[in-house]
Amino acid sequence: MSLSRESQLIKEYVEKMLDYLRKESVQELKKTDHPAFFEKMNNKFSQLKEKLPSLFNMLIEGNPDEFEMRRLEDMLYMKDRVNNNQISAERASVQIGQQYFNEYVKPHVDMSKEPDHPHKRL
Repeated sequence: MSLSRESQLIKEYVEKMLDYLRKESVQELKKTDHPAFFEKMNNKFSQLKEKLPSLFNMLIEGNPDEFEMRRLEDMLYMKDRVNNNQISAERASVQIGQQYFNEYVKPHVDMSKEPDHPHKRL
């Protein structure tokens, strides 16, 4: 999976932000003075805040050690495919949704209990 230059820059910027968020002083500021933390992050990473505010907010509100870079790469790859007219936005959304369903939901659901499942228990 190869990312466009733009997507690669986004990934690198996110990695830089995650490294910054892992600093002990930054984590302490987040715990003790959230408004000051938010302002500092907004000033330091304003480009991400402006271009991808949802991603920015997810990064500052979450735990930097739990951020799943692979997920970001998957989404950036799909964005590149949509931008290059290799896939429709709708199809990309369906593929990502199916991938996450298979990964997170399906293992926890007994599909044999679903009404239309061919192996439904009688």
